[in-house]
Amino acid sequence: MFQDLRYAIRLMIKKPGFMMIAVATLAVGIGLNSAIFSVVNSVILQPLPYRDSDRLVQIWSRDLREGGKNFVVSPADYLDWRKQARSFERVSAYNIWFANMATAEGMTRINGAIVTGDFFETLGVAPQLGRTFSTEEERPDKNHVVVISHSFWQTRLDGKPDVIGQTLNLSETPYTIIGVLKGDYRHPEPTWDQTAEVWLPMTLREGAGRGSRYLRAVGRLRNDVTLEQAQAEMDMIAGQLGRAYPKSNANRGVALVPLRKQFTGDIRSLLLILQGAVALVLLIACVNIANLLLARVAAREQEMAIRAALGAGRLRIVRLLLTEGLVLAGLGCAFGLLLARWGVDFLVSLAPREYFRLTDVRLDGWALAFTLVLSLLTVLIFGLAPSLQAVRANINEALSGGGHAIRERGMRGFLVVGEIALALVLLIGAGLMLRSLANQRNVALGFNAENLLTMQIELPSSIDLPQIAHFYDQLLSRLKALPGVKDAAVTGSLPLTQLNNQSTSATIVGQPEPKDGAPRTAFYRVISPGYFGAMGIRLSKGRAFNERDTVDSPPVIIVNEAFARRFLQGVDPLGQKVIPGKSSDINPSRPRQVVGVVADVRHAGLLVEPEPEMYLSFAQDPWDLVTLVVRTTGAPEKMTAAVQNAVWETRKDVSLAQVRSLSQILWELVTKPRFSLLLLGSFAIVALILAAVGIYGVMSYTVAQTTREIGIRMALGARTLDVMKPVMLQGIRWTSLGVVIGLAAAFGLTRLMKSLLVGVGATDTATFVSVALLLAIVALVACWIPARQATNVDPMTALRSE
Repeated sequence: MFQDLRYAIRLMIKKPGFMMIAVATLAVGIGLNSAIFSVVNSVILQPLPYRDSDRLVQIWSRDLREGGKNFVVSPADYLDWRKQARSFERVSAYNIWFANMATAEGMTRINGAIVTGDFFETLGVAPQLGRTFSTEEERPDKNHVVVISHSFWQTRLDGKPDVIGQTLNLSETPYTIIGVLKGDYRHPEPTWDQTAEVWLPMTLREGAGRGSRYLRAVGRLRNDVTLEQAQAEMDMIAGQLGRAYPKSNANRGVALVPLRKQFTGDIRSLLLILQGAVALVLLIACVNIANLLLARVAAREQEMAIRAALGAGRLRIVRLLLTEGLVLAGLGCAFGLLLARWGVDFLVSLAPREYFRLTDVRLDGWALAFTLVLSLLTVLIFGLAPSLQAVRANINEALSGGGHAIRERGMRGFLVVGEIALALVLLIGAGLMLRSLANQRNVALGFNAENLLTMQIELPSSIDLPQIAHFYDQLLSRLKALPGVKDAAVTGSLPLTQLNNQSTSATIVGQPEPKDGAPRTAFYRVISPGYFGAMGIRLSKGRAFNERDTVDSPPVIIVNEAFARRFLQGVDPLGQKVIPGKSSDINPSRPRQVVGVVADVRHAGLLVEPEPEMYLSFAQDPWDLVTLVVRTTGAPEKMTAAVQNAVWETRKDVSLAQVRSLSQILWELVTKPRFSLLLLGSFAIVALILAAVGIYGVMSYTVAQTTREIGIRMALGARTLDVMKPVMLQGIRWTSLGVVIGLAAAFGLTRLMKSLLVGVGATDTATFVSVALLLAIVALVACWIPARQATNVDPMTALRSE
């Protein structure tokens, strides 16, 4: 074995060009596979950072009328679940929470969450310092305590060891720090990113409302209860609540989703597809190496024949060739690990921040073991075919030098067909992702995102309602006077951000309730006059809000076209009276007259169809936390400083957060599909290059093997076309067969991508045909170049060489 190893190394040194090509090809295949496996291992295979995480489930309220969509939970439903469900050890709830904190730089926005007292106990999370909450601290007189994250402790409080017991002022309210969480804790928030820094105890009282849904619920199953049993019990409880409270809970079910699946739902499918894609890249690399080794074995046929004549058995020759493959695989493994390390860092830098735990991915022992096993498998894959061809050599023919003892053309053609098929599958997948991304970018939003600067503004909690309205009147007047500002307005819920994206019941005066007894529900938005103009939202009927719509004037409301279609079909919306079921209005029970209808806007996301919406006048319903929108004449980023200064000149103790343009928000929304396309597209391009190089190499070798034949034909008067024709026909046959097999494989495999595609089918005909034509053209060009080179053979030189 050591003799074979030394011999293999000498051969590599003797042929450095072959070694560099082979090692580079393997390193690409092994490195990409190892990098993706590291991500799959960290995100999918490793357990979540909670105790017995496989027992944790996310609990959703499900609307059975809308195709089983999952929604957040009402406080009353949560309290009933906690009291009645016996399948859980605990059921806890939480919600997003923001706070203002004074720092040396000014007021800073802090992301946090409010949680029930047993929340951390449900997750099985122990603090690094101090303690977490107790159910006693759900009482209003006991809830002025806070748990902080490890990063908040280190960056905001300088990592002081005596932090427990200190007072932290958040939004002008003092809280006592009782605990610090560990550095690896990630808040289980499925719709936002996991960047919560502080946690407060939640206060829920019996008799809480059922119409307003805003809580997230998580439960820990008992050890002797399966998910199916728990689901059956929750279905029974949901049915009881539906009969007891038909107005709010009719057609309401419960959905239990394993917490792992909740967090890795979309990325799980993506990562498994990417792992399959890089596996195809590795197979193509192995095919190319096998073709190189076949050519090399053919050139060494006399050596193999002499070894066999001197008594070497077939197993001995196979072992020699597999040892040479092992040397290649070892070098490919070493450089592949280096490439994998760079690849992991590259993946993490590109990954959307909301992908759970993706930023924690590192190469570890599992990745190393995977790489070693993968390298050994590649030895068998690319070394077996040449070895089997070598032991089938005809000793007499090889020793006599007449003809080629190893007839490997059929094997090489089979390999070429395989890599064309594999490359086509990857290219079609990338083509589908490209069309999906284009569909998302071109979706009708209902507003104009160009030159629009946005920022969240939060006023101190001590300010009263008249002061809120006065502040924003002053601010908007000041902003509109700035050079470079066309318009400015405020809104309680900016499209595509999910902030304050809440729904409530909508009672239409004079119209009967729906026959099924379920209330009409619609999302409600609070906006200032000029908002529709600043956002570029089309007013289709009636008027927008103006300065005359004040707290002293009759309450008014504007609805969107979806509201009019669903709830006011057949009647003129203008003049109808609507009573929103929940708002912070001074007179919430007063009916509001519809004075306008506006175009539908995609508030909930690019892929979510617009729902019925109600717009309330900010002057009649002021909020202390809103989003400022400023339409600029040029690039909005250039106006950021001027707008911020205008805010602080109006009032110094306000906090600003999420300062960005609406175009940037749109760009971030397509981060996930762009990330998917970038990776899958990169793998497809690598596969295309490897396939083209492989085809070119095979055809070049074929031409080289038939040099004598070509010389004789040209000496006898063959034309250029006559010389090129058999080479091109061979390439066309291989390409056609590879395309047919690839199309059949892609037809089945691309169905796995269905959940990642938007506006395009998994078997889209246009994508399949165009990608197949592209690959066929590349393959034929790779065949044409060697065929063209064959016509330049000098007949005398070819005959003399024989």
